[in-house]
Amino acid sequence: MTDLYPESFPDPVEEAFLRLVLAPDSAFRERWECWKRATVFDDIPFAVLRTLPMLHLRLAALGIEDDELTGRIRGVYRQAWFRNQMLLDRTAKIAVAFNAADIPVMLLKGVAMMTDVFPSAGARMTDDADLMVHERDVLKAVDLMRVQGGRRRALALAETDDFAEAHLAFSHAVAFELPGGVALDLHWQPYHNSAIDHPVRLLMLRDPSPAPDIASGIWARARHGHLKGVPVLLQSLEDMLLHTIEHGARANAHRPFRWVLDASAIIATPGFDFDRFAAIAASTPFAIHARVACRYLSERMDIAVPPAAMAALDAVPVSKPEVQDYYRTGRMGRPSLFGKLPLIWYAYWKTHRGGSLAGRLKNFPGYLRRQWELPPEQGLLAFAVAKYRRRLPQCLRPAGPRRR
Repeated sequence: MTDLYPESFPDPVEEAFLRLVLAPDSAFRERWECWKRATVFDDIPFAVLRTLPMLHLRLAALGIEDDELTGRIRGVYRQAWFRNQMLLDRTAKIAVAFNAADIPVMLLKGVAMMTDVFPSAGARMTDDADLMVHERDVLKAVDLMRVQGGRRRALALAETDDFAEAHLAFSHAVAFELPGGVALDLHWQPYHNSAIDHPVRLLMLRDPSPAPDIASGIWARARHGHLKGVPVLLQSLEDMLLHTIEHGARANAHRPFRWVLDASAIIATPGFDFDRFAAIAASTPFAIHARVACRYLSERMDIAVPPAAMAALDAVPVSKPEVQDYYRTGRMGRPSLFGKLPLIWYAYWKTHRGGSLAGRLKNFPGYLRRQWELPPEQGLLAFAVAKYRRRLPQCLRPAGPRRR
């Protein structure tokens, strides 16, 4: 499996950029000159653009300031730093409110890495803040977010107060938009819920299978930290790496290759323990994620992974369905056939229990229109047919690894 990676892993252009940013000092200038010759700034893909702040930090540390390009890269860094400061300020205020309400709160992903992993708040473009609370505190936290001016952007649940039963069953987080356009995801589980990966089960209104209890271990291993002077909890470095790897393997609208830079920074943080990481990964459904990612970091990015840790990951049994799921979730540009329709259907029936069966069936098309945000003049049936006709050819391509 050493040469097999998901489609979501870096392509050759992205790899060249990553090897530049991660280059040892002795090799950096040569790779920098090579990358400059091959790059037109205005044509840089967005996925690469949002990682330019890390390149700026390498250039600044080595005192390289040789042309207009370094100035434009510095400008991207400054923009990221400014936007992140606004995000961190707003997140800190939410953390103050949670602490006052006696709700333990843990930082996840980008905002967490800015506290003790990255050398600067501008090192990483971060679109939103991710916070996690205990599942027992979710309803209390959702109410508090409303008090703070948060507007829920949760699919299929924005117009109902029956949050607990439906949303907790099929999701792992709820998205909020705060005043000023700040986005915040409130988690009760750190990892994606697999319900969306089983659309037929949702369409049959069968409750999703219970997710494994990973969160309790993460809470038990949590570290104490501060955000803008506000006490918060942070994942252990090992949990942070596994979380980064799992999210990085999933395809999304933007190529997610920046997980490599995140992982490199976490591994380099004092206190990180590879043996502990391997043991944690082996106790979760994400052993294959850790195994493939560590091989990639070692073989393609020259990041040292201890043989004992790699052997421990290789020894974890992984079933064929787990392998298939891993590569399927990493497919780029191939949405699921049903999209989010199963979630809308499931949530509608779970949150609209009153009235007759005929009445609920009659009202579903209007509910679906609102979820799809269709204008009054748009025909629902014509929209649905066109939507799924475009999607079908993309869904028929087989899932599988990408050879190197």
